[in-house]
Amino acid sequence: MDGDRSFKLLTTASGIEVFQERVAPFLLQAEAVHCLLLGGKGQSASTKSYAVEHEGEIVAVAGMTPPLNLVLSQVRVASAIPFLVKGIRARDIDLPGVIGPEPEAERFAAAWQGATGRLAQRSMRERVYQARHVHVPAAVAGSARPATPSDRSLLLEWAERFVAESFPVEKGAGVYAEQMVENRFVSPAGWTLWLDGTGEPVSVAGYSGPTANGIRLGPVYSPPEHRRRGYGSAVTAATTRLLLERGHRIVFLFTDLANPASNHIYTEIGYEPVADFGVYVFTA
Repeated sequence: MDGDRSFKLLTTASGIEVFQERVAPFLLQAEAVHCLLLGGKGQSASTKSYAVEHEGEIVAVAGMTPPLNLVLSQVRVASAIPFLVKGIRARDIDLPGVIGPEPEAERFAAAWQGATGRLAQRSMRERVYQARHVHVPAAVAGSARPATPSDRSLLLEWAERFVAESFPVEKGAGVYAEQMVENRFVSPAGWTLWLDGTGEPVSVAGYSGPTANGIRLGPVYSPPEHRRRGYGSAVTAATTRLLLERGHRIVFLFTDLANPASNHIYTEIGYEPVADFGVYVFTA
């Protein structure tokens, strides 16, 4: 490929800590946009991480834990995208999809489709928000409490429902529900339940993925029978306040742009939009 000589593909072959130290300054320049990459669930034997270096500078980063989608960073040099696609394909990595800021995610999806012949389809449009303060909604019945291991079966049921509603076409979504529950029982991650006036759990918010200055909140889920009563807003605000009080300067949150109600709720309690994301799935 023309121009390949000006690029270099970095991986964790030289060591996870060395790789992370090399890419962290680039990712921290847009901490909210890169919170998925900065606050991943930790490296494992199956985690794949890549960075593209151009003239001595990092210009793109990507990572994935199969069978989940590749997470893509902002890309400073457009031609780094086809170079990254070529490098991933050379390692026989089969991507189920990609998530990343736009227009980078769309360009990567198009390049992957062109290189592999697999159809790239956008399955979701998301937006990343951040909050440095929170407005707690008034007049919502109930109170918040931390979830405990005794709540695990309820959380798994709700996580499966959340995944089925939010990611119906993505590969690995079923595996993701179980991982979502278990990973948030490992500090500093956690779950917050909202209990109605009778003490029944009616909504939940999880949090995980600490970064240098913040932490990511999500998922937020209320069963259909408990919606439109302010519970989702209340549990989000309570969890956001908890995280800020613990010393995190920023709380990040992803929303589905197809759900204008939730986007409005989050801005009402203090979240500000940062960037739009695209989620693309690859099919035969």
